[in-house]
Amino acid sequence: PLPPAPVPAVAPPPSGPASAAAPPPPPTRADPPLVASAPGGHFLQLGAFGSRENAESYLGRARAELAWLAESLQLYFHDNLFRVQAGPYPDLPAAREAADRIGGTFNVKPLIVTR
Repeated sequence: PLPPAPVPAVAPPPSGPASAAAPPPPPTRADPPLVASAPGGHFLQLGAFGSRENAESYLGRARAELAWLAESLQLYFHDNLFRVQAGPYPDLPAAREAADRIGGTFNVKPLIVTR
């Protein structure tokens, strides 16, 4: 007669404190949403950065110093750059007016971008 087939060993379920579910990872800071495809129109570009971290830092400073513009500021990723842009504006005169106001307050001359 043949010997009985080996039975695979099955480990009993763990018990005790080691079996408790691992705690959730610590919360991370919320990154500003990244606009992948923005609507068409006229935008003001305040800066462009190779790293998201630098763009987010600049975006935070812009939102703090340009409170009147904070709602329209966004990060837009295009051609491997993170761009800090405001808009869209309904027409070029409105974009130029906002660019002049930004230039007088934030010490930067925004670039008008039309897409």
